[in-house]
Amino acid sequence: MIKKIKNYILRRYYKKIGLYHSSLLESYSQIDKLISSDELNKIKLLKRYQQSSTNFLGQRIEFSDNEALIGMINEIFLKKNYMFHTNNESPLIIDCGANIGLSVIFFKQIYPNSKIICFEPDPEIYKILEYNLKQFNFTGIEIYNSAVWTKDEKLTFQTDKSWGGKIVNNNSINAITIDAIDLNQYLAEKVDFLKIDIEGAEVNVIKHCAQKIIENVEHLFFEWHSFSNSQQKLGEILNIFEKNNFRYHLKEASPKGAPFFEKRLEQIMDTQIDCFIYKR
Repeated sequence: MIKKIKNYILRRYYKKIGLYHSSLLESYSQIDKLISSDELNKIKLLKRYQQSSTNFLGQRIEFSDNEALIGMINEIFLKKNYMFHTNNESPLIIDCGANIGLSVIFFKQIYPNSKIICFEPDPEIYKILEYNLKQFNFTGIEIYNSAVWTKDEKLTFQTDKSWGGKIVNNNSINAITIDAIDLNQYLAEKVDFLKIDIEGAEVNVIKHCAQKIIENVEHLFFEWHSFSNSQQKLGEILNIFEKNNFRYHLKEASPKGAPFFEKRLEQIMDTQIDCFIYKR
């Protein structure tokens, strides 16, 4: 009973400060393996979208949003969504949607000699990415303040000071103009790991780059985002890889306890799936 009361109080508290999410609470309970209790308590008390810094893996890093920081550490370092095996001592990794750089830090932890090309379109988040990577004195990294897309052009991008910035078709709130590059030009050689987390643009980009991915990519991770006002096209992407002798594994990125009941169609984004694609 006491435990239930404590959990209820915690849920009320986190909801009040904008941090309530069941998986997020679970992350906070495990994240002290990577961030000290004192630092974690400071992070918990921050308001959403308040830029700050913390000690992480022996270095001082910056972040733009406490919820995004905890969520990314959970996905990358606790769940190890980007863990992969290769016999290549200097694998080529392409990170599309690098955000503040936690994925790059993880890749360098497991493959110190890797070559990493990463893209982050949000100019403010890009500054944090650039700063964080400098703290670790990594070598073999190229970073671009650009979105990956189907061709080189200017696009309209909606910023959110967190991990949900996305390409939009109109002058939405917080919309800016960004540079976009054709991802195909970076897929002309063997790529050991391609990560695509680009908040809804993944369908267009993967379909555009499908042939290069089939020819040259060993491991593909992408987060598929389903928008309630758009047709769902995950099947189209999976079918491309099924027909070309790839295997796939799917994990729910935003869990629903009762999907038929929790349709959440009133929200802009109703489903997120982590997709792991690899050659046989």
